[in-house]
Amino acid sequence: MKGDIDKTLDKGKCAEKNGKTACDLQSHTFHNVHAGGVKVAFTERVDSKPKDHRPVGIITAFYYNCGC
Repeated sequence: MKGDIDKTLDKGKCAEKNGKTACDLQSHTFHNVHAGGVKVAFTERVDSKPKDHRPVGIITAFYYNCGC
């Protein structure tokens, strides 16, 4: 799922609400081939130590439209 979260953060449609951001990406190229999409919600805080510039406060991430 980590690769799918990265892909969603890179290419997804993101919107901010109440200090949290949610990114959504519909695709059939995920590791879960039955998924219609992935949604990732996170806080904006980025830790400079890992050098990957990713948010450290991922709240939830899930596949949808897959019956899983």
